Amino acid sequence: MVGGKTKLLGILGKGIGHTLSPLLHNEAAKILKKDAIYVPFDMPPAGLQAFLKAFWEMGGIGCNVTLPYKSLLASMIPGHTLISVNTFYRGEETWRAASTDAAGFSRGVSRLGLKLSGFNRFVLLGNGGACASILSYLAKELGQSPDEIVVLRRNPARDIEQSNLFGGQFSPRFVPFTKESLKQEIGGRGGDNILIQTSSAPLQGASLSEYCYALDGYRGAFVDLTYGCYSALLEKAESIGIPCQDGIPMLIEQARLSQEYWWGESASYDQLYEAVARSGVVSI
Repeated sequence: MVGGKTKLLGILGKGIGHTLSPLLHNEAAKILKKDAIYVPFDMPPAGLQAFLKAFWEMGGIGCNVTLPYKSLLASMIPGHTLISVNTFYRGEETWRAASTDAAGFSRGVSRLGLKLSGFNRFVLLGNGGACASILSYLAKELGQSPDEIVVLRRNPARDIEQSNLFGGQFSPRFVPFTKESLKQEIGGRGGDNILIQTSSAPLQGASLSEYCYALDGYRGAFVDLTYGCYSALLEKAESIGIPCQDGIPMLIEQARLSQEYWWGESASYDQLYEAVARSGVVSI
């Protein structure tokens, strides 16, 4: 029950009516017996700086950050080197920034019984904030350089910034985001390859169905980071029987990591998965 001591959490973004984050974090607050409520903050970019100040002064615990503000919030919160932020939380005197994208992705893939260290080649569709976080993880946390990292993108403006994540010792290869390029990059590839759909295209009404033929003969793994509104690539991956998953496992693991920043503990994966299943919001 909301009362005089209830603390506020939320998700900051634009066009976020589809988000499951309030469901996950309000369920976690109930499980962990936290006097807190989590709500969506759908707002224009011009109000972000004022929001950060006001939210701090009202004693807010923190927020998740989603499209299109991950990079913008990274530039607004000091004291870090991240180029994409999806979580902020209270420090001693100001907000602290974090990204749970990469670790959440890694934990999500483990739900398939797979480890990222078992892949030698990574192909990413899209080069937004989620892509940047995964590239950062591959650069710093994987432990060994993969044979190749390929990023299919429509806008080359981020190429240099994302290459710099690797400190000059290794660089992704950037190619145009076309169906011909995808076919060339994954056609006939084996089980040490993973294809990661990081773009927001499905949420904007683009199913990516024209790319499905590229999966013919592909025997690696496939992960679509979206949820609720999936790309046609996921259905294709399921139909050909390769290891695949949607964005729900990553979303839950990201949520749990955010809770660690806010509360120092988190609800279990199974508890949050059951909450999503009960909701009927998405079919899992």
